[in-house]
Amino acid sequence: MYELVSIAILDVAVFVMSVFAVKDSFLDVSMAIYVHEEVLARMRRIIALTTAALSSASIMMILIAIASVI
Repeated sequence: MYELVSIAILDVAVFVMSVFAVKDSFLDVSMAIYVHEEVLARMRRIIALTTAALSSASIMMILIAIASVI
């Protein structure tokens, strides 16, 4: 939980910094937003893969527990 909160805070900070760093023209700002979306998509992929790995590990543990009972 704390990791997700820290990722969100870091994400907002990076986005604000990138917008302020390239606020000279609209094209640069839109490029910063595009890069920000790429970072967000990558983080969502990582979180989804971690969630899938954790859920598959918990399913395996449940199956092992059922098999040990039987």
